[in-house]
Amino acid sequence: MKIKTLKFTITASVAALAVMLVPSIAAAGKADRNRDGIPDKWERKHGLSLKVNQRNRDQDADGLRNLAEFRSATDPNEVDSDQDGVDDNDEDRDDDGVDNGNEQREGTLPNDRNTDNDRLPDGREDADRDGLSNLGEDVSANDPIDQDTDNDTTGDGDEQAGWITAYDPATGELTIEGFDGLIVTALVDDSTRVACDDEDTEESTHDEDGDDDRRSLSSVRSDDDAPGSDDDGPGDEDDGDLEDGDDNRVCPQDLLVVGARIHEAELVDPNASPLVWQEIEVLVPDLEDDTEVEESIGTIESFEAGILTITLTAGGTLTGTVDSSTEIECGSLYDEEAPEGICGTEDLLPGTLVHEAELVGGRYDDVELLR
Repeated sequence: MKIKTLKFTITASVAALAVMLVPSIAAAGKADRNRDGIPDKWERKHGLSLKVNQRNRDQDADGLRNLAEFRSATDPNEVDSDQDGVDDNDEDRDDDGVDNGNEQREGTLPNDRNTDNDRLPDGREDADRDGLSNLGEDVSANDPIDQDTDNDTTGDGDEQAGWITAYDPATGELTIEGFDGLIVTALVDDSTRVACDDEDTEESTHDEDGDDDRRSLSSVRSDDDAPGSDDDGPGDEDDGDLEDGDDNRVCPQDLLVVGARIHEAELVDPNASPLVWQEIEVLVPDLEDDTEVEESIGTIESFEAGILTITLTAGGTLTGTVDSSTEIECGSLYDEEAPEGICGTEDLLPGTLVHEAELVGGRYDDVELLR
């Protein structure tokens, strides 16, 4: 009896010891000496200090801090880890429609499509509860943790951020479908101001708080604090101004093409008849690195009798012939990583955005459109 008791005691003790050892072994496998949430092994691999907290550092200045780089499986010392032309900040590792930079900002995980496991993908969540989903905030370059990105007293969900789904230059009728599903058709006339800027520039204006900890969606301010609520005081009336629009380029109406992304748009008077667009802010591709002619970005000015003329955003025009050997591709304004599709000469319409065009000996070798 004593032997059995002793045997049981030893067995139980060994089991208890094993249970105590499991966390220690697991912890050893993911040692984090500086307690910054990043395993020592990963920090050592990328030459980061094991003594100083590294989570909020961004040594490659790509917008992703080290903790987010670890979660995104990107290199904290490279702006474009996989050299695919898309910065790590703009990659979408978990394919939830929200890029790594916005996931960092809104407190969701860039390696998990559904951070809070509530059956609603992160892209469909609304971190700041302004009526514009995380995906909508990302695509329209609005701030996912600020209910009123441009501080004009109109919440982001009411800014008509979305896509141009129809435009008839002859009548001036332009239709924008918002990310909330609202569809508005109004007139573009000589008084309509068209502004434009690229997504990175718009997003760079968002305040950085230096903290990419995961946040509970219930931690954001309540609906009573939303812009335009009764608590806003005298400033709650929409003054009809895009306050940040004055900092953006005034652009030609040629940018108003089907498929163009809209950062925000406002009507002169939402109760008027007919409705007239007061201001439309279009998101365009980033022009910062496109200095060579063959990589310039612009819009198609005309295509007649096989002659294609492109108005370059940087100034000037590019003219050449298009023949059966010209490769015409269509890229996506919605997703920079989406593969190009094959287009034809029927797609060479005035006002269409051009991502790249290569002119060889007066003939276009290839033209890549953005739609």
